[in-house]
This record gives sequence, C-alpha cells and structure tokens, in this order.
Amino acid sequence: MAEFFANPIFKTLLYAGCSAIMWVSILMATTSIIVPAISLSLATLAYGIAIIKRDAPAVALKEPNIGNIAVKAAVASNNTAVKSSRANPV
Repeated sequence: MAEFFANPIFKTLLYAGCSAIMWVSILMATTSIIVPAISLSLATLAYGIAIIKRDAPAVALKEPNIGNIAVKAAVASNNTAVKSSRANPV
C-alpha cells in the first residue's frame, strides 16, 4: 500500500483534486484557505513537472548515525582546543 502512495502520478492527481476543491470553495466565498490552495497548486505543478521530465520518485534518506556525528564533533572541538593551547602557552 505504501508503494501506491509513493507513486508521483497518484500524488499529482491527489494534490490537483484537493487544490481544485479549495479553489472552488474560494470562488464561492472568499476565505482564508487561499494559502493552502496556492501551496497545493504549487505542489501539483512541481509533481507535474517531475512527471513530464520523468524524474525518479524521491526516496527516504537513511537515518543519520548520531553516535558517529557526536564523535566527529568531539574530535573536531578537541583538535581546536589543542591547537589554541599550543598557540598561546601559559
């Protein structure tokens, strides 16, 4: 089922349908849903362009390894502290 929702054509049609409903609602009575209607219209346009260009669908990024990031940050800050202590001996 998740693959069905990952299909860019389905997303484009879904966004187009939702934005069309919003635009019809705005035409009937001016409301504050103009910003979501514009956002959905732009999303529809972006997905439509991606379909025309035959871009591959986006895939989820891997989870970052927070442990490795923390170790690299600690080593980098340690190296900076060592360099500054050598530059300014007490």
